[in-house]
Amino acid sequence: AEAKTGKSILQIKIKNTENVLLDDAIVKIYNAKTNALISEQATVNGLVQDSIEKGTSIRIVAEKDKFIKYDSGAEGKEVSLRNEIEEIEIILKKGGTSLLVKVHDKTTKDVIQKAKISLYNSDNQLIDENLTELAGQLEFKNLKERSSVIVTVNKEGYLPAKKKVKITLESEVLIELEKA
Repeated sequence: AEAKTGKSILQIKIKNTENVLLDDAIVKIYNAKTNALISEQATVNGLVQDSIEKGTSIRIVAEKDKFIKYDSGAEGKEVSLRNEIEEIEIILKKGGTSLLVKVHDKTTKDVIQKAKISLYNSDNQLIDENLTELAGQLEFKNLKERSSVIVTVNKEGYLPAKKKVKITLESEVLIELEKA
């Protein structure tokens, strides 16, 4: 029997549908129970490697421009690290579309900068989050077309907002925040 303590060496290979290893794909490893980010790195020769405590359940998100983002949580594949070496192969499919989120003040219609936008999948797992820029907007890329996401917006001085969005080709959504 494998030891239950110590670390597992996690090796993740990222390939395209033609079985070619992909460089510069961004791989994020999350703790599946807490959603805390464990590591984020880019593939070199299609590979990333990390050392993570045995017994940890992880969720893997992999993305590369012009490919559909892979999320093991959305695929229903939670990995529990048990062995000395865990090898995982992920295939990224070409495609992907974007979602542009615009944030305005509901009363003044002014753009709101530095609002925190979080994107969740239908299982309420965090896909991505960032702050709006100068124009009060933020673009999320490499999303799966015809999927549904939940967009939440938080900004100090405003009431939080939440909206469910169906991703189509080049989706755009306007969220208006009310002052708190």
